[in-house]
Amino acid sequence: MNDIEYRQFNYRQMMQLKTHLARWLYKRLAYYYSNAGHTAPIRLSFARMRDESGMLDRVRTNDAIKELEAVFEVFKTIRVFNSVQRIKDISRLSILSTPASRINSLSQRVYNIASNCYI
Repeated sequence: MNDIEYRQFNYRQMMQLKTHLARWLYKRLAYYYSNAGHTAPIRLSFARMRDESGMLDRVRTNDAIKELEAVFEVFKTIRVFNSVQRIKDISRLSILSTPASRINSLSQRVYNIASNCYI
């Protein structure tokens, strides 16, 4: 009980975010990533964010990706992120054999995010 860890973050800025996904991601970034920048970017995986948040389960994966990228755009306008780079992870395609698994592996995205701003 004596070893409680916490991080301060801008609660007012978080509450001005419109979506639950944006608020969840804001809190997650504040807790886990404190030293991100151009030399040490954050690498976020769409699949991991989908699994951890539970808010990106859509019939069409592209709709979830668009929703997540809209959150990234909001973060860029409020200066949480400086830049976002989308990387398609198609290295797993050669390992997978069924068409459904190929589609799923194509939907996995990795984002490099450079941020110099404090949350």
